[in-house]
Amino acid sequence: MYLVLLAIGLLATAAGCVTIGFGIPINAFSLGNTLIIAGTTAVSAGLVLIGLAVAVAQLRRIADAPLDA
Repeated sequence: MYLVLLAIGLLATAAGCVTIGFGIPINAFSLGNTLIIAGTTAVSAGLVLIGLAVAVAQLRRIADAPLDA
């Protein structure tokens, strides 16, 4: 499960970086501003998904831990 979240997070982050890259040269127009805003949103959402993947992986380790301490 965490691998799916990690893969989607990495894809969203990469797509956001590409979108920002396309928006920078045409920053003078409203399309450039829209691309930069959309890219920033995608990057932040991708980083949140990566964080969720790490949390799910840690929770799986806690759930799989033996109950005898």
